[in-house]
Amino acid sequence: MIGNFDSYMIFYSTAKNKNMTAAAAELYLSQPTVSRGIRELEDQLGCTLFIRSKKGVELTPEGELLFRHVETAFGHLESAEQKLKQYKNLENGMIQIGATEMTLQYFLQPYLEDFRGDYPGVRVKLSLGEPETLYDQLKSGMVDIAVFPAPPAVDETVLLTPLAEVENILIAGERFRYLAGSLRHLADLVREPFILLRPGTGVRTGLEQFFSEHHISISPEYEVSTMQMVISLVQSDMGIGFVPKPYVHEELKRETVFQIELAEKPPGRQICLCTSRIYPQSAACRELIRCLEDGSPGTTGEAAAGAAGN
Repeated sequence: MIGNFDSYMIFYSTAKNKNMTAAAAELYLSQPTVSRGIRELEDQLGCTLFIRSKKGVELTPEGELLFRHVETAFGHLESAEQKLKQYKNLENGMIQIGATEMTLQYFLQPYLEDFRGDYPGVRVKLSLGEPETLYDQLKSGMVDIAVFPAPPAVDETVLLTPLAEVENILIAGERFRYLAGSLRHLADLVREPFILLRPGTGVRTGLEQFFSEHHISISPEYEVSTMQMVISLVQSDMGIGFVPKPYVHEELKRETVFQIELAEKPPGRQICLCTSRIYPQSAACRELIRCLEDGSPGTTGEAAAGAAGN
């Protein structure tokens, strides 16, 4: 670019006002400074931009051509400034959130509903998946934040903030009604058909450690990929399984499943907020993070406590 920004600003204001004195007042400059700026730009471009008269100035054909382009450029700048102001005031913007399907349904949804009500101009884009996939998306900057059960470990580029603890319970269907009504020990259940999540998931790893700590060895009858499949198979009387209690609130209420009371307390799951230490966060994203950490919008006793992913 031949001319500098200040020169084009002087040219733009002078062309709009058709008067150097008015341009000087608008730009808080002296009139000689405006005149010098115009002359310098004309020298740099090698053409005359204004015809001077006692009444003011008029654009030459070359000046008209330049003004059309400069007006468009300054229009883009003004539009960008306005959008930035809207982003800052949470009147506009977008947040990309990663979550497991269950975490969204049982934990995140009330927060998002209230956030949408408070900031309707902010768009929210959701990415649903397994915790491992969401963690990779966070690290690569594909999502701004991720909410899911705490991963086994995170590296120094990720900040992990605990949000809620969820209770895991053992459930069964009508076929196993004989297990209800009294406190059961894990050792009493080793011959029962267990339905567990596939190996490698956080829930499965926690349960394997739980069994090992109590010197119990269990070979599951079924290994499935989602918590919803565990619930579905239990409802079909295929076996018994561990699930986060909030996930089966309605099923327990309708008595399509029941809780097997255990003497040993199953391991709970900690729902965490994962944020990047590398990628910057927008004002809207920072506000949602504040709400999640404070337990503000949409918080009820059950909503705040209930969540876990696969």
